[in-house]
Amino acid sequence: MHEAKWLRGVSMALAVVLAMGCGGEQSPDEAERWVGSYLIPSDEFYPPGQAPYCQALGAEYVHYRMGEGFLGVIGYFHPAGEPHTLPTSEVIFPEFYLPLSARAELDSGEGFEVNGRITFSGDELQLGFSKRLRVGALEYVVTIVNLDTLQHEGMSYFHMCTLRVMVDALRAEGTPGASTSPEELVKTAS
Repeated sequence: MHEAKWLRGVSMALAVVLAMGCGGEQSPDEAERWVGSYLIPSDEFYPPGQAPYCQALGAEYVHYRMGEGFLGVIGYFHPAGEPHTLPTSEVIFPEFYLPLSARAELDSGEGFEVNGRITFSGDELQLGFSKRLRVGALEYVVTIVNLDTLQHEGMSYFHMCTLRVMVDALRAEGTPGASTSPEELVKTAS
């Protein structure tokens, strides 16, 4: 059991280093706002190097680093776009999205949940590619850490079973206060 936790810690640290190395270093402000890093799918489902990842289910729950309360949810990948079936019967996809959610306010322990999603397609389907999205009171940085791609009819496609991402959750700058309306919060997630 202790070895499994140690291996998970090592792989998480490696993924964080990869994500920061490919997407740029964390600024002091980002380091202060950091809540946690999540490997999707997690090593709980697949130990390091145990691809394919296609059968991973569930979600990761984002908690404040001191363990106080639920802050958000990182869902599992959803393929998107027009799929293509190869002669080997393997299905490939041109894009995917990752559903994300967060509480509207972090400090109150209350508040409704704001939903969003981040999509990767085309030239973005490459190792180390990162995207950011603010959802409610959190900012998510999603970095591709494992992916096999191929070109088909001039477009990039990927094998779903090879996809793995690192998600860094940060407290959003200017976290919305109690006076922010639900309509304004939803706009931040689009």
